Amino acid sequence: MITEISRAEQNSHYDQAKCNNGGGYSQPLITFEYNGKIGTINDTSCGDFGDRYTVEYDGKYYTYDNASNPTREETNLTANDAEFVEEFNKAYPGRRIRSGVNKKMPEWANSETLINSWNHPTAEAWVEEHGNKDTEEHIFVALDTSGCNSGVIGIFENFENASNAVGDQEGFSDLWVKFG
Repeated sequence: MITEISRAEQNSHYDQAKCNNGGGYSQPLITFEYNGKIGTINDTSCGDFGDRYTVEYDGKYYTYDNASNPTREETNLTANDAEFVEEFNKAYPGRRIRSGVNKKMPEWANSETLINSWNHPTAEAWVEEHGNKDTEEHIFVALDTSGCNSGVIGIFENFENASNAVGDQEGFSDLWVKFG
């Protein structure tokens, strides 16, 4: 479980009335603790113009910037950090770690291990559920074959996170809802 230790506003011009596109954006520096280690979120987002933040934890980082064009993501997180990423995304859904954690399909995952799949209504993207009968490992794979970022979006432990990853990339609607 992630525990927030402190939150300090970095924008001296922060104004709730102007936070969408008037320059009064909330840009907090958040300090948190997870498994006895301290981490930070340095948020320099700019309202309607886009999200921009860096998460640092245990010598690792994740940077997301969709205020720039094109959207930029950088990370040195690995599959070993999946538990932290899952907990972080639960604690801070507005500052999700969207990708970069585990994009490699396990060798055992194939058409014979496919249990179910869910297609995005407007894009060539979907979620697959796979189960390994030998090890009882169970995964949800977010996939996208549209555009230049095609392939595996990520491997997740539950449907909700895989579905949100597809929606973050391709959009949400009445037919593809965001899980809280």
